[in-house]
Amino acid sequence: MSQYGTFVEDYEPVTEALYAGFVEFLGNPKMYKIKDVESYSMYMVKTECMLSNECRFLIALVRQDAMPMHHAETLDNLQWVSFQARTLTDRHDIPAHGYTARYGPLKAVVTKTGETDETTTYGCEDFPITIVMLNRKNQAYQDRGTVGHAIETFQTIITINDTV
Repeated sequence: MSQYGTFVEDYEPVTEALYAGFVEFLGNPKMYKIKDVESYSMYMVKTECMLSNECRFLIALVRQDAMPMHHAETLDNLQWVSFQARTLTDRHDIPAHGYTARYGPLKAVVTKTGETDETTTYGCEDFPITIVMLNRKNQAYQDRGTVGHAIETFQTIITINDTV
């Protein structure tokens, strides 16, 4: 059997469709390794924004790799376990990425499953993910939305279920 290649045990069509949806939605940004945190490597890219004291970032956490800091990798090559779209005061010396959102599969509906003073949590029937929205002062999120709309708030942490 080895003459025909090896069996790929980790292939999950739904997760692969999710990854492809993010690549399509965000225009496959080139992301830069910023640091290793516990058993994960953090890749990020700044997005174009007009905020003076904050910047918007796309952040992908992958299982820790051996790549050097500032290594560049396109999103389609990162098998992330957590993805964040965040507005932060951090300043990183990395290029900015501009994109026009293309919703495609990220039109998938998300439904509120929980809420605290700090966060609002959503589940998704189409993808095995949990979305945590970080609440800002005097801000409320709707009971339903889409994965794409959640990303566009830049207060978003998305985790693939059963991977962390």
